Amino acid sequence: MFGIWRLKRRVQAMKKKVDKEVDQLDPKSSNFHDEVVKRVMPFGKEYFKVGELIDQHYSQKLCDEARKFDVEIPESDEKGMWRTTPATSDDGDDIELTPKGRSTVRKLIDAEKARRFEVRTLWVMKFWLPLLAALVGIIGSLTGLVAILQHKK
Repeated sequence: MFGIWRLKRRVQAMKKKVDKEVDQLDPKSSNFHDEVVKRVMPFGKEYFKVGELIDQHYSQKLCDEARKFDVEIPESDEKGMWRTTPATSDDGDDIELTPKGRSTVRKLIDAEKARRFEVRTLWVMKFWLPLLAALVGIIGSLTGLVAILQHKK
């Protein structure tokens, strides 16, 4: 949780630095565009690297949640669902869900959550409420019977 927060703060800090750099330039100069590109380029590489780390985190988090709810994760050969990214370790390339893949997995997880909620609701409506109504009826009948028996004496 704090890892993503730190990465997002890093992105915000980079944006502030870039804005400062660009604000220092004279927009009326003839090579303004070239200067902007030259000063923004170093931040661009780091920005995309941080963005990939954030995407990897969200992809991993969604895959973990899908396993928790026993939802089928798209196969790695499905087109448009996965992409390879340069590895952060020496093991080789990492794969992560694309935005389309994350959206698909999110929809499947939401559908499973809705199904489980319906099962719980059905269990309450079909079992617990009738049982509770029967118990309240029995308690009311016993109370009335005790009141009648007490009144006759």
